[in-house]
Amino acid sequence: MPWLRNPNQNNIDNLRNERHEASRHFTNKKKECLEAKIDEFETVRSEISETCTGAAIILKGATSLELIQ
Repeated sequence: MPWLRNPNQNNIDNLRNERHEASRHFTNKKKECLEAKIDEFETVRSEISETCTGAAIILKGATSLELIQ
């Protein structure tokens, strides 16, 4: 009866499926965390860029510097 499976083979298949499912779960979690970090860095980068642009406009508007005595 070749169609009957060994009970141990069922356990091996179940373990393989569980490992695959756990691996997929943690891969998805890692991807979510990385996406959150990327969003955070992009937000900080845009804030820095806006600050630098504002500072450049202020410096560009200052045509002459006078010393205060």
